[in-house]
Amino acid sequence: MSSSPVYGLGNQNSISYIDKVDITPNNQSSAIEYIYRDKDGKYDNFADLLPANVPVPGITGQNFVISNVNNYKLVLKGHYLTNQQGSLSNTANGKDFAGSVSQFQIGHYYQKKLYNWDRSINEILVYELISPDGAMNISPILPNGSVQTLQVPKGSYKQFSNGTYARNPFVDTTSSVQLIYADLSHIIPVDQDGKVISNIQPIYNNDPADPHKADTTASPDLTSEGWVLQDPSQQTITPANSGEDTRVVYVKLVVTNQQVTVKQTVQYQ
Repeated sequence: MSSSPVYGLGNQNSISYIDKVDITPNNQSSAIEYIYRDKDGKYDNFADLLPANVPVPGITGQNFVISNVNNYKLVLKGHYLTNQQGSLSNTANGKDFAGSVSQFQIGHYYQKKLYNWDRSINEILVYELISPDGAMNISPILPNGSVQTLQVPKGSYKQFSNGTYARNPFVDTTSSVQLIYADLSHIIPVDQDGKVISNIQPIYNNDPADPHKADTTASPDLTSEGWVLQDPSQQTITPANSGEDTRVVYVKLVVTNQQVTVKQTVQYQ
């Protein structure tokens, strides 16, 4: 991994203060970010399942190159990589990633203090990155404790009710490689009417060689619950979509009790 000292956060050629840098750059940034997306579409950088982010030297705005980004794709048990295969490399060789350093991470908070002429604090702006596309919640906190929060898209600014302008300072989307993981889906046992018949719903196995994919997974054995597979060929399932459940049809196990009459001739001597 390499970086170059090219600094370019914010529009420094504009005289409008709303185009200036809002957050002081730092040198504690990640070039590879591991992100978890839950079933509600919310993103989390701090989920226990995630490995540590990969740092890059330099301050916000500097350029860097990651050699062979595929080396950072990991197989995480019970989860799959949602990024499309081949979508992360943005260089001509199809392997490397060229980006710019960004200090912003989902779920992190950043602040900027606005001062009066006498150096007393007039208000504090709190920034929270809420989406990989750079959208932020920005909240001015006044000395009286009042708070207003607005969602500001990347590259935009909004004016609050007290007249304060706040720009979203997020660095462009090439700031880092964002590896987004989600939960692998399940095999769902259903009857012939599509009704779920059991809580035994195995999660797909991971493909050990490809973090994007689920591997072949055994359908549950429900004979103890009185059900058998309608189609015996579905004893194992190879999911076409790692994030979509597979509904497997079972039928009631019918046990026939037959009463047999045996006639026996007994001879007495």
